[in-house]
Amino acid sequence: MAAELSYKNGAAELIYVGETPWHREGHKFETAPTWGELMAVVDYDLEKRPYFLPVVGENGASTMQPSNDAFYIARVDTGKALGTVGKDYRPIPNREAFEVLRPLIDGGVMTVETSGVLRDGADAWLLGRWDLSKFGPVAQDVFTQTGEEILPFGTVMANHSGRRAVLLGQTPIRIVCANTLGAAEREGAARWSAIHHTDGGKLRLVEEAQRLFAGVVEKYEIIARQYQVLQRTILSETQFEQMILDTVCPDPREESGWNPESIMAESVVKRFQKKRETLQKLWREGKGHSGEPTAWYGYQAVCEALDHNKDLWPTRSGCWRTQQLLTGAYAEMKNGVLDLLVDFSMSV
Repeated sequence: MAAELSYKNGAAELIYVGETPWHREGHKFETAPTWGELMAVVDYDLEKRPYFLPVVGENGASTMQPSNDAFYIARVDTGKALGTVGKDYRPIPNREAFEVLRPLIDGGVMTVETSGVLRDGADAWLLGRWDLSKFGPVAQDVFTQTGEEILPFGTVMANHSGRRAVLLGQTPIRIVCANTLGAAEREGAARWSAIHHTDGGKLRLVEEAQRLFAGVVEKYEIIARQYQVLQRTILSETQFEQMILDTVCPDPREESGWNPESIMAESVVKRFQKKRETLQKLWREGKGHSGEPTAWYGYQAVCEALDHNKDLWPTRSGCWRTQQLLTGAYAEMKNGVLDLLVDFSMSV
C-alpha cells in the first residue's frame, strides 16, 4: 500500500485537516477532529507477548516454554507482531503517548493537523499546528506577515517495534507518510526528547511534554519580537557584508591554503563573486521584499538562496540535501546569520 500506511476496514489509518496528502489516502476533516474521532482511527491495544522456545525435559521430551528474555509486541486487534523487545520493555499505546498534547489541544493553543499509523501499527504520530489566534499581538502580527509556515508543528512519534523510543518535540515537516515521518525524525535527531519504553515511561513522557511546551505562547512571542526587531533594523552595505556575506560565502582568497596559481583559482573566485551578487540581489529584490535593506530581508535572502539555489549552493541530492538544509552545514549557516543579526539588531 502507498506510503507504508496501515489500513483498517479498507481505509488508511490517517486523519488530516487542510491540504490533502500526496497519496490521497486517509480520513479528511474540514475542522480538527474531536479526541474521540482521533482515537477511533489511530489507537489500538498492545500486548507484550513471550516467544516460546523448545525445552528438553529430563525424560528427553521437548516442550515449548515461554521465554523469560525474548518478547514481541503484538497489536491486539489484528494480531500483527510489530517487533522484538527485551524483558524491560513496557509498551506505551498511542492513546497514552498522544495524551501529552491533549491539554494544548483542549486549551485551543494547538489544533490537530495530521495523525496516522504506519507499518501495521509499528509506528504512529500526532502532529499539531499552533493556533496563531491564541498567541499575543506581536506574534500574530509578525507571523501573519511572514507566514504561519515559519512555526513548527508540535509532534509526538510513537514506535512499538523496539526500534526507538517515543519522540517528542517540534518539526517544520508536515508528516503524512513514512517518508515524511523519517525526514522529521532525522531532521530533529539532536533535538527530539526520547522517552524509552521502560517502567515509569508514561510519567517521564508527561513531565517532558510539560517542560517542552510550557509557556510556548510566551516563547513564540519572544521569537516574534526578535523578528520584529530584524524588520526594523536597517543594514549598511558593510554590515550586510560582515554578518551575511562573510558567513555564507567567505572569500576563498583569504583562506590559509589559497593558491592563486591553481588551475581552478579563477573559476573559484568567479563562483564566489556570483554568490555574493546573488545574495545582494535577494536582499534588495527577493520574493515578497519591499526593497528596504533590513536585517529581516537579509536573513530571508540567505534562506531563499540556500533553500532554492542548487546551482550555487549544491549538495548531493534527495534526502542528503534535505539533511543539509535542516540539520547540516546549510542549517548552521542560517542559524549563524540569524544569531548575528539578532544580536546586532538588539544592540542598536
